[in-house]
Amino acid sequence: MGHSGNILNFPSSNNHRFDVAVSHYARGEYNTALKEAIALIDEGYGHANTLAGAIYERGGDGVKQDYEKAKFYYQMAVDEVGAVEGW
Repeated sequence: MGHSGNILNFPSSNNHRFDVAVSHYARGEYNTALKEAIALIDEGYGHANTLAGAIYERGGDGVKQDYEKAKFYYQMAVDEVGAVEGW
């Protein structure tokens, strides 16, 4: 795991809340981005799993770096929407 930059290539979506969460992530506001990502996941928006994984992978802004949680969310992204950004 790991990436050198702060931004993964999240595609533009038709979900405004997801786009806002990605914007928070891009600004390093991981705590706010994670809260929104989790809310979206709970509502069935599977693409938010990749964002949650990326946040846990990096850690910061009150979010503890946790590779096990990152792996969990990346796997959920693969299983639910076929996302491969985390791998």
